[in-house]
Amino acid sequence: MHVIAVVLVALAFAPAQALAAPPAGPGLCDYCRMEIDDARFGGEIEGPQRKKVRFDSSECMAAYQLARRSSPGWVRAVKSADYDHPGVLLDATKAFYLVSDKRPSPMGVGISAYRTAASAQAARRRCPGRVLTWAQVLDRVRTTWYHER
Repeated sequence: MHVIAVVLVALAFAPAQALAAPPAGPGLCDYCRMEIDDARFGGEIEGPQRKKVRFDSSECMAAYQLARRSSPGWVRAVKSADYDHPGVLLDATKAFYLVSDKRPSPMGVGISAYRTAASAQAARRRCPGRVLTWAQVLDRVRTTWYHER
């Protein structure tokens, strides 16, 4: 009985923050561990048993996929956030990507995804850069940003 009283007193004087549940939010990037807070960037990779791995930027998603290149069967689907329609995911292998210093992404590489080549070219007219495919994004991230962990 005495132990219960001590526990109740400790809980009564504990900071409220320690007793609260963690805040509900979009979560953390599974590569860089930064908070995912801009729905125009990033995406997800679907692995075995439909496990979803989430990212705050296309460069993090590409780096994560590159890190698992020795187990190619692991990746079932790769989906990129549609810059023009935040919250909508595109098949990353069919999307078009703008790489532009004028449109910084969460990790600073400047990669944004678009559903069509025309929408990527329209974005390129506003923010000069290069339009790439997902295979080219993987190559660019591999050669300019990605480092083995």
